[in-house]
Amino acid sequence: NNYLPENLGGTEIYCHRLALALLSLGHEVSVAAPLYESGNPTTIGEIRESFIDQLRVWRVCKPYPHGLLKPLMDEISDPPMLQALQTIVQKARPDFIHFHHLIGFSAAALECCKKLGIRCGRTLHDAWSICAQYHLLTGAAEPCDGPSTEKKCWDCCQDRTLPQEKTAPQPQIFGVRQRYIHNILAQADWITV
Repeated sequence: NNYLPENLGGTEIYCHRLALALLSLGHEVSVAAPLYESGNPTTIGEIRESFIDQLRVWRVCKPYPHGLLKPLMDEISDPPMLQALQTIVQKARPDFIHFHHLIGFSAAALECCKKLGIRCGRTLHDAWSICAQYHLLTGAAEPCDGPSTEKKCWDCCQDRTLPQEKTAPQPQIFGVRQRYIHNILAQADWITV
């Protein structure tokens, strides 16, 4: 997802406070998060290390997402972000990884860490795992009863599409996304809702 200080959302604040609490109990804690940039594409995947409140923070440069189809595909697997995550894991050598979100690194991040032999858990802060809009609200901000069909999700997300994407018949991407994320979450050692 995002992290402090650039973003002050609920997930970011929760994650930061939890990390500080674990640090105060004597655990070694690091945070890895994307750093969205709209500028230079040569920084994609670049890792920047800093400290916030004595907490080591690894930020990985990533272009700010535009449109619908590429960001949806990146939510499934984003190779430059996965390579950066592998580098961070090799440096930090964690006993386990607590994913607060898979946005940014992609759903494949959990699978990647499991293949490295690391126990992984996931906290579900929102409906991202079943909803491409993240919050089970339609494009008109009405409550949604869930992803009953791929076309329903495609229609709901039309306000996020770029003009060149509107003509492409791509509703099946929602089914691919849904199945992949479901399979990835099944690999987690624990899930907190």
